[in-house]
Amino acid sequence: MMERKKRWQVTLTLFFFLYFISLPLLIILAPSVMSVTVMGPLSLAWVMALSQFAMIGGVSIFYYYLMKKLESEGEQP
Repeated sequence: MMERKKRWQVTLTLFFFLYFISLPLLIILAPSVMSVTVMGPLSLAWVMALSQFAMIGGVSIFYYYLMKKLESEGEQP
């Protein structure tokens, strides 16, 4: 069980890090793409920046329920 938990923790941490670091990298490497207007005055960079709040909430909720499930499986004989 601990091995499964550790695997999920590493996977989710890598996903978060890659998603988080992609915004500054895309702004540096592809400024013309990130300046494209998506909705009204919002550019793609702003949409991606704001989506990080939703992403961290989603990852946190997913992690909470996943760990709850894994721990309940470990308690059963």
